[in-house]
Amino acid sequence: MSKLCYFKGKIGDIDSFQLPLNDLAVLRGYGIFDYLRTYNGKPFLLDNHIDRFFYSADLLGLNVIEDRTKIKQVVASLLKKSGLKDAGFRLVLTGGSSPDAFSFSDPHFFILIEPLPSYDELIWENGVKLMSHNYLRCLPEVKSINYVEAIRLQPQRLKAKAFDILYTYNANVLECTRSNFFLFHGDTLVTPQNNVLIGRTRNLILELADNLFKIEERDISIEELESCSEVFLSGTTKKVLPVRCIDELSIADGNRGVNTLSLQKRFNKYVASL
Repeated sequence: MSKLCYFKGKIGDIDSFQLPLNDLAVLRGYGIFDYLRTYNGKPFLLDNHIDRFFYSADLLGLNVIEDRTKIKQVVASLLKKSGLKDAGFRLVLTGGSSPDAFSFSDPHFFILIEPLPSYDELIWENGVKLMSHNYLRCLPEVKSINYVEAIRLQPQRLKAKAFDILYTYNANVLECTRSNFFLFHGDTLVTPQNNVLIGRTRNLILELADNLFKIEERDISIEELESCSEVFLSGTTKKVLPVRCIDELSIADGNRGVNTLSLQKRFNKYVASL
């Protein structure tokens, strides 16, 4: 299957398009993106992802050159042309070509369609290991294309045999490189609200949990990891993913918690109903 892309009003093979080398995304890493997926051939939380895409663009002073209706049409066309039953979509907006490698110009917008990442299904039962790292992303509320720190740390993550990296800062737990972070204290569900990217799946999980648990959106101290009863991650492809340990700290004796399992079932039922 060819790798399809939408760029400058056309859908074609990704190798047939060119991005100017003086684009601010290339020279300065200035740009934003959003990532969404389908379930059963239907885009999942599409409006919510588009809302966040426009929000990120606004915070960086970038103009989205396609309207929401056009974006939805392109997503549908890419899926049909790809032949994939389910796929991931990457909406990207760059800073645009710059005459002096600093000034704004007209941004470039494109959409990529990708096969969904493949994970061992057992991770949703057995949980994953996280590696912690002290780091605060620049403009964490923006879904920026800048993943320098996350990519730089990949050799260390692999050496630690960790699934992902958990960012901490000023003695607080924040988020993972591509996931939001949750923990339980008994039947109280807690997730960070400040200095993190507010995920679309995160918000859905809070809705699904609303009548099941007490919910707190607040700062989480690193010390709380010692006393929490369960931990899980959320994300577009991570869904509700249990965490069995963070560094050398075992969570819930390394077992998936009953409350996490309850949310997994609710999430899967919601997705199946789409």
